[in-house]
Amino acid sequence: MSLRNVVTNACVIAFSSTFIPRLIYRLHNDSNLDGYINNTLSVFNTNDYERTPDANYTTNITICYYHGRRYPPDHPKKYSLRDDFFYQLLGQLAFVLVFEHVIVLIKVLLMSTIREVPRFVKARLRTQKIRMRDERMKLLSENYHKNYSSLFAKSVQLPQRN
Repeated sequence: MSLRNVVTNACVIAFSSTFIPRLIYRLHNDSNLDGYINNTLSVFNTNDYERTPDANYTTNITICYYHGRRYPPDHPKKYSLRDDFFYQLLGQLAFVLVFEHVIVLIKVLLMSTIREVPRFVKARLRTQKIRMRDERMKLLSENYHKNYSSLFAKSVQLPQRN
């Protein structure tokens, strides 16, 4: 599993789910989710919407709620991002960082505990290597005796004992 995949999965969890915003809301509200939905909605005054002059419709709707974390129209910072948006963003980025580090730590621990080559395979390879070495030595010895024993037998005459 590559680091890019881990970071991608962490971003999907952090930014597309409500796990982090709910967790932050619980931390600020004594482990309670009462009012969470209203906290995630922003208010828009429909009178602030610029209509085209050819619009021939009338409506009694003056307030619209939408998903976002912005100040209401009667606030001095009208429609700008609230501070809790930045807390949520910081929490999501922290989650990505922590998630990535935890997964990499688990991966390193697993790689260190699980061997790349099992013990029985290593033992078989070792015995096979010893057998091959012994076979090579045997062949070399046979070739040596076959090729060179006659040369040494003729050139060296050993004294005979009586």
